[in-house]
Amino acid sequence: MVVVGASVAGVHLAQQLRAQGCREPITLVTDETDLPYDRPPLSKQFLLGRWSPENFRLVDTAALAALDVLLLPGDAAVGVDVAHRLVETASGRQLPYRVLVLATGVAARRLPGVPSELVHVLRSLDDARSLRRALEDGRSLAVVGGGLVGTEVAAAARELELEVTLLAEQEPLSHVFGQELGQVCRRLHEAHGVDVRVGSRVERVVEAERGRRRLVLQSGADVSADVVLVAVGAQPGTGWLEGSGIPCNDGVPCGQDGRVEGLEGVYAIGDVAAWPDAQRPGSHRRVEHWTSAREQARLVATALVGGSPGPLPAHYLWSDQFGLKLQLLGHVPGGGSQELVHGSLEDGRFVLLHFDRDDQLAAAVAFGRPRQLARYRPLLAARAPRTQVLQTAAQLEAAG
Repeated sequence: MVVVGASVAGVHLAQQLRAQGCREPITLVTDETDLPYDRPPLSKQFLLGRWSPENFRLVDTAALAALDVLLLPGDAAVGVDVAHRLVETASGRQLPYRVLVLATGVAARRLPGVPSELVHVLRSLDDARSLRRALEDGRSLAVVGGGLVGTEVAAAARELELEVTLLAEQEPLSHVFGQELGQVCRRLHEAHGVDVRVGSRVERVVEAERGRRRLVLQSGADVSADVVLVAVGAQPGTGWLEGSGIPCNDGVPCGQDGRVEGLEGVYAIGDVAAWPDAQRPGSHRRVEHWTSAREQARLVATALVGGSPGPLPAHYLWSDQFGLKLQLLGHVPGGGSQELVHGSLEDGRFVLLHFDRDDQLAAAVAFGRPRQLARYRPLLAARAPRTQVLQTAAQLEAAG
C-alpha cells in the first residue's frame, strides 16, 4: 500500500491498518521533511511558544519502526500511473502499489498579485515557525480572512499582546456557524481588543516604512501592520494528479467506503477527499477538519481488511479562542429552523440546535457548553425529531 500524505489522515490509516491485522507493506510519501505532526496546535500552542514540535508529533521513528511503515520524507509525489499502478516521486522513485490512498490534504490559498514575501500563510510547521518568529519581532498583526485559522491566530496574537486587525468579507466564522453566530464571534473578538472590520476586501499589500506592510482595501482605506497573515481558505492538493485519470473537482470524489469513484484500488481520505453528503443525496462534500480525517482513515482501513466500514459519524468541529470552546456537531443546513435551548447569545455561552426541513436534528452548535453539547450527539446520529430533541433539552435545563 502506498499512502500519499503523512498528516493525521495518512498516519491514522497506517495505525488502523496495523491495529486491524493488516501486515501488508505500507509506504508513507510526504513532501515535508519533519516527522509527521498534528496541525491544530500550529495556530495555538505552538504559536504561543508553549509547545515544541515534539509535543504534537503523530509518530516518531521508533513508532514507525514498530508499525513497520516506511516513511519517505521530503519526496513529494508528482504523478500517478493508474493503468500500471505506479506512483512517481520528485526524486524519481517509481513506487508500485496494490492500493493507493490519497491523503494530500490542502494548500493555503493566496491573494492574487500579492508577493509571497510580504505575507504569511499557515498550513505547515515551517509556516508556523516563520509566523512565530515574525510575531516575536512585531507589535501588530493584520489577519486577512475570518475563518478558523484567521480567528485562532488573531486570538493567539492578542494573548501575545500584539495589536490585531481582522479583515473579513463576512462576519467571522459565519461560513461555519451561520451569519447570526458570526456576529457573536465578532463581539467575542472585539471584547478582547481585536479590531474587526467586516466587509473588507484586500486589493493589494505593499511594503511600507521600516519593514511594515500596508494593506490597501477595495474601499480605498488602508491598514498598516508589522505582520500580515493571509487566511482565506485552502484548496485541495490535487495538482499532482493532473492527467492521471483520477477525478478531481474541488477534491477527489469517493464512495461511502472512501474508494475513488470509477477506480479500483484507489481511495481518498482527509481534507482532499469529497465523501457523499448525507444532507444532499447525490452530491459530495469535503470536510477540512481533524476528526473527519481520522474517521475516514478508520473506515477505509476497515474496508481494506475486508470489514464493513459503516457510515461516517456526524461531523465534529471545534476551536479554542480566548478560553472559550466553540463546537459544531453536524452541518448547519441551508433551510429549516433553529432553536436556542441553553444559555443566551448575548453572554456568548449557549447551545443552538438546527433542524432540517423535515424537522429532524441536523446540527448542534455550542459556545462554552461542551458537556451539554455531548448529550445531543446520539440524537444527531439518530436524526431525532424536534419534539424528542426539545424534550431532552428541557430535561437538561431542569437538571441544571
